[in-house]
Amino acid sequence: MQRSNCGATFCRVRNPQENPHGKRRAVHIKGGAKLCEQAGFTLLEMMITLGIVAVLAAIAYPSYQQQIRQARRADGQTALLRLAIAQEKFRGTCPRYAERIGGAAGCADTGVGSGALGLGALSTEGYYGLRLEDTSARGFRALAVAIGDQGRDQAGGRSCRLLSIDQDGNRLPRECW
Repeated sequence: MQRSNCGATFCRVRNPQENPHGKRRAVHIKGGAKLCEQAGFTLLEMMITLGIVAVLAAIAYPSYQQQIRQARRADGQTALLRLAIAQEKFRGTCPRYAERIGGAAGCADTGVGSGALGLGALSTEGYYGLRLEDTSARGFRALAVAIGDQGRDQAGGRSCRLLSIDQDGNRLPRECW
């Protein structure tokens, strides 16, 4: 077995033309000098690999973001369903539906409360803001408005930035439920 000095390290060489161990091998060049050829990745191979990874990431990341938004949509849906249940409980003790979400819970007509549900104005995880519209003795409409990046959520080509439910359980937009 020959030894070849390649820089500061030595290469073990059985046959200069073979490399059975896949590590380093001495390569004879013109003039009798020996160079050490190192097995590994070339810069070109590394750049091609990084390019492929970048293309895959560019394709996968937007899809991942949409999946995250879709999962967060459940936060708004849950908040609206809780609000609708609270409205029905309120209506059971008062002659009308509550006009506000926050404040002291109870029916203002009986002098016990302020006509509010006593709930927070944000969904549990904070991805949606809640509000009431068109409240009366006959009905209500509750809205969940997306906050921040959640406003870019879509389903079936429709925006899911604004979710709603009414006293009859009608949910809009249908694609988002």
